[in-house]
Amino acid sequence: RSASIRNPAKKVKKRTSLTEEQWQDVVNNLYKLSNENDRRFMAILSYTSLRPGEVYGLRWEDIDRKNKLIHVRRAVSHATNQAIIKDPKTEAGIRTVPLFGALEALLEPFQDIGHIITRQAGEPYTQQAHKRAWERIKRTINVYGMTPYNWRHTFATAMIGEGIDPDTV
Repeated sequence: RSASIRNPAKKVKKRTSLTEEQWQDVVNNLYKLSNENDRRFMAILSYTSLRPGEVYGLRWEDIDRKNKLIHVRRAVSHATNQAIIKDPKTEAGIRTVPLFGALEALLEPFQDIGHIITRQAGEPYTQQAHKRAWERIKRTINVYGMTPYNWRHTFATAMIGEGIDPDTV
């Protein structure tokens, strides 16, 4: 009954990341994604440390182009295929990350308001919409067997490789 006792039957998944060459291949092929939402989703995953739910929670108002910053303020989770807008997973999830020039270019054309990645009604993706989008992306470009969450680890690995302090990453 103690919360501190671990269940050895529950295995912890080890997250892997793309190699530099694999990441570069994905980034070089983003133009093949004809769906604007798919391209934006993959671009944000590739150039930030955001969780997939945080990417879906991003709004155009969260992008500070003048100061080259992205303000992470919310995330989208799913229950019974409905998008639920909530706070990020942890308190530290509310943060500001850099807006790299390459990402800024991939997000064009910018809009004034609304979610960056939306369904036709302007609402965040449902769980089914996300699954269909990921299948579409995998059919179009090689994602090397990774899941959207793996991109978070890829970004962190790349930043540490560039000599950035792990605490900052």
